[in-house]
Amino acid sequence: MSLAGINARWRALLSVLSLLLLLPAGFSVWADTGSGGWSATYSVHYGRSRIGELYREVQRDQEQYRFFSRLTPKGMGLVFSGDHIEQTSTGNIDKEGHWRPSHYRYLNSGKPDKPSDFRFDWDAMEIAFSEESIPVAAGAHDELSQLSELARRVTEGAQEVTLPVFNGSKRRIYEYRYEVGEPVTLEVPLNLSLIHISEPTRPLYI
Repeated sequence: MSLAGINARWRALLSVLSLLLLLPAGFSVWADTGSGGWSATYSVHYGRSRIGELYREVQRDQEQYRFFSRLTPKGMGLVFSGDHIEQTSTGNIDKEGHWRPSHYRYLNSGKPDKPSDFRFDWDAMEIAFSEESIPVAAGAHDELSQLSELARRVTEGAQEVTLPVFNGSKRRIYEYRYEVGEPVTLEVPLNLSLIHISEPTRPLYI
């Protein structure tokens, strides 16, 4: 396979990783009613080569949440990108269990000059950063908080899910469209039962 082909697969793998933490059984129940937190580390391989590591940690109580994510290229992954990407989403949880982001941080070590802190101003219905702002629709999420809403809708039986999501890299809101496939079993030490969800299409929303 060419370097371009491997690079495309690397990007696809990272897209899949963005969904992994909503798949284990029990996540959606915990997202709705639980408190406390959890963390997980994923090692990404292409064939026999390790290419990256994804660490995620969630803390929450009945009213607030904090979701942290760190993506680190490893081994052959460094050939395509040496950038470390950290994301943090914090916000409130309403009485129905819906997550509503108030602050989102997206930090790419390879682009330190880009805006990295974004504030969801729900009174003004905008996302503010640096000296800019963009309008935000009711029910919008960031890249991390969307996972709670996606998990909720999937467990309620939705076969297609569409969410307005703020992309910290592009600094724009996209309409993420997901399709739900058949349940599968992933053979890992935890023996997880998973639901396959397609990589989202992302037409520009605003």
